[in-house]
Amino acid sequence: MINRLDERRRFAFILFGLSAGAFFTGTIAALGANFVWHMYSVSSISPDLELPMWIVYLAIPQVLGEWMVNSGLNWWMFLNAVNLLLLAAGNFMEPSSIVLIMAPILFPVAIKLGIDPVHFGIMIVVNRLRLFLGGF
Repeated sequence: MINRLDERRRFAFILFGLSAGAFFTGTIAALGANFVWHMYSVSSISPDLELPMWIVYLAIPQVLGEWMVNSGLNWWMFLNAVNLLLLAAGNFMEPSSIVLIMAPILFPVAIKLGIDPVHFGIMIVVNRLRLFLGGF
């Protein structure tokens, strides 16, 4: 549609689009910088959000995933360790919470070790069912 306009109006529309995009990007960057600055400088952060916020900022899931890949575990030892980890976590947490917390950390490691995603998902679901039905 813009190609049907004469050259002067087309130039005005393109210039307006570029200016609006630059303004929007600058506004979002300023708001984000303001948020990070206030979160850093204010000590009255909600206790419910303090730990998850720092886990995300420090990229702990990525660090744990890289550590697991570089630890020398083969796929069989990794699956046994995951089973034991899920079993131990089931003593303290609800099964749905365990899946929501552990799956984003463990799934990329399983893929890097060559484990089929369907097999890994079934293993997590069976572990969840076992934990839901009473643990051991």
